[in-house]
Amino acid sequence: MPDEDMGSQEYLWRMCAQNFDQARHHEGQRATVATAHIAVSGALIGLITYDQNISPWDLPLAVFLIITSIFGVFFQAKQYERFDLHMERARTYRDALDATLPGTPIKILKLEADGRNAKKHPFLEPLRLNRFWALFYVLIALIGVGLSVAAVGAPFAAWLEPRLSIH
Repeated sequence: MPDEDMGSQEYLWRMCAQNFDQARHHEGQRATVATAHIAVSGALIGLITYDQNISPWDLPLAVFLIITSIFGVFFQAKQYERFDLHMERARTYRDALDATLPGTPIKILKLEADGRNAKKHPFLEPLRLNRFWALFYVLIALIGVGLSVAAVGAPFAAWLEPRLSIH
């Protein structure tokens, strides 16, 4: 193999590896924000429900829970977009590297591995992980909506309660 091919192969491999690293970095950021959001959400829900009584005073915390969850949906979507960009670049460099090799062995091995994985996980394989992360934030936002409704309805419920009791 000529030296110039080795140089271009090395360059393509390094560019591929660099983009894999960048994709991993964006996944790490997404995971860090998700962990922080779980902690903040747990604290907010704990504060709202601590006295076992939801009141209008709890409404700002419930609204903050909704806002942070909506932010989380968009943040994870942006992180996924960046992850996808770097993975696409890495695939492009990998395919270009593969084209320099006789018989494109990288692509053949990749397709074989993809096929085995699809057979092992026929239901899960087509599902995109970023949709699960979005659902995670939406569910926490819905908890916030439920707490907000309870906080707004608390004065009405307190007014209605004595009228509903049977003596």
